[in-house]
Amino acid sequence: MYHIKLKRNEKFIKITKNAAFMEMTALFLTGILIFILSTLQVKDIVSIWNQNDELGVWQGGAWLLGLDWSEVATLHGYYGYGYGFILAFFIRYFGHNTVLMTQMAIYFQALIHTGTVLIAWYCIKKMFPSANAVMRVTAASVCILSIPDLFYIYNFFSECWLRFIVWVIFGLVVSYSYHKKWYKLFLINLVSVYSFSVHQRCILLIGMAALLTLYEGICYFIKNGFRKRMLFQILISIIGVVIFYGIEYKYAQKDYISALYSASSNSSVSVNLLSSRNYTIRSILQNVVFNLETERIALQNMLGNIYYVCAFDCGFVFYGFILCFTRIKRSIVSKKDNHFMPYLFMSSMALFGILLSVYQSANEGVYTRVELMHYGRYSSYLLAPMMMLGIIELLTEEISVIRRNAFITMIVFLISGLSTYYVLKNHNVTNLFAFHNACPGIKSVYYQDGPFTATLYHTLLGVLWIFFPAMAIMQSKKYAGLKKYMEIAVFVVISVVWINVANQEWRETYEEKEVYVKQTYDLQNVLDEVDEFAAFKSFSYGSGLLQYNNVFSKIHVCQTLDELGEEENGLLVVSQKGIEEMDTIAETYEIEYENEMYFVWRFVMEDE
Repeated sequence: MYHIKLKRNEKFIKITKNAAFMEMTALFLTGILIFILSTLQVKDIVSIWNQNDELGVWQGGAWLLGLDWSEVATLHGYYGYGYGFILAFFIRYFGHNTVLMTQMAIYFQALIHTGTVLIAWYCIKKMFPSANAVMRVTAASVCILSIPDLFYIYNFFSECWLRFIVWVIFGLVVSYSYHKKWYKLFLINLVSVYSFSVHQRCILLIGMAALLTLYEGICYFIKNGFRKRMLFQILISIIGVVIFYGIEYKYAQKDYISALYSASSNSSVSVNLLSSRNYTIRSILQNVVFNLETERIALQNMLGNIYYVCAFDCGFVFYGFILCFTRIKRSIVSKKDNHFMPYLFMSSMALFGILLSVYQSANEGVYTRVELMHYGRYSSYLLAPMMMLGIIELLTEEISVIRRNAFITMIVFLISGLSTYYVLKNHNVTNLFAFHNACPGIKSVYYQDGPFTATLYHTLLGVLWIFFPAMAIMQSKKYAGLKKYMEIAVFVVISVVWINVANQEWRETYEEKEVYVKQTYDLQNVLDEVDEFAAFKSFSYGSGLLQYNNVFSKIHVCQTLDELGEEENGLLVVSQKGIEEMDTIAETYEIEYENEMYFVWRFVMEDE
């Protein structure tokens, strides 16, 4: 009898090991496939395309390496420097070939993005132990394939890096919830402080990490009483975070601004600095909380955000919020922990992230640059874990629960669509987007036909997206033998469509500036031979791209011919064709090179 039990146990262990190996293999192969499909456009990219935001991110790497980009940097605002800690590597080793540098950096973004599959899989395994291998691999893979996630892989807007940071924080929160060690809270706080240097909207992450730490500290002392060792750990952690904040953000930011913006009045920096926006408790209460007009526009923006997200995400984010609410409520009613913290932390972070964007744009500007009502970029980096929760909710719940959630999501989506139509119609908005990259997933071309066509198209699309997976999964639950394959098929269809739309929308966006970008890069025929040159006049999509294409070069920026002096004597000067001084320059100086958009000439001072 003993030997029979032993053999059964050995057989069970062997099957379990094989199943685990098969699951990890499936996860690994899925990750490779996602990486390949999310980098299909890389071969066509020769440079960045948005000189303000993207160059602003790369500036951190230039500063870290001691490169002088100051004259070009002064033309742009402050975009954070924290991602530069990573991008400095690509400048250092690939900077002499900026095409390769750009492509390698995009591959890196795709790699870290794909790597979040493992974190998502870990979180699912911890939070949903009853979910089978197919559910875990499916949810972990699909949740990172939303259109904004894939779209931003091709852009250096900090979004890929921030999304990775959010997954790291969420993974640590999940790990802490199931195995409470104080060092995990310490790491959560350190990562959140670092994220603030990447982008200032991440002040939200600092606040959430601090609240989590405070809550856990209070809970510990209530349950266990006063203990010197724990108090010592808390104090050391707080001191460590404060020191890290002082060195990594305050001191580093001051040095960064001093080095990169030394040639300006710092007015462009101040506009983008959170510390210079004069937020006070009184102004927030006066201008936001107790301002009915602000609250009205904020409500429109909130509905606009719901409309934007549900128009492409199949309602998964909304399902995620419902799941979080259910788990938190269950924990409160039962008066047990039940590991509710990850649900509370992630839902709060996603909600406050949306509200941050909603209130930032709660002004009349949304009626002239109305994409701010939907602005997805500032909160999209927070939504992937919510999508993961929503997908698991869809895969694990009963048919009645799925039907209820889909119905609630559909009603809220239709209300948000009506609100969006009302705003567009009543403010005579005929062209929704100022920037197509603000809300990838919504096709801006449809907004050229007027508000009715715009909302009708995306409402029908959103209804289809919400309806299709919910109905298909409900049907799959009726066929036990085919359930697994039907679920996989549903999410394969969704993933293929998302990948196709993301690639198509990025292609359309990039092609708007493709000629300009390639004409700028064409100047490397002569600029590769020099280490210093000048850019005459601050022309759109010009000096920033020139600096990016010549990372080790010093560029002098001059707005008038009178500004060209001894420092520029003998240097090549890049100018855009069509400027009013073009004929004077052509008559006075030697033209070294020209293409359809630019001409390069050599400035030589006249002998006095």
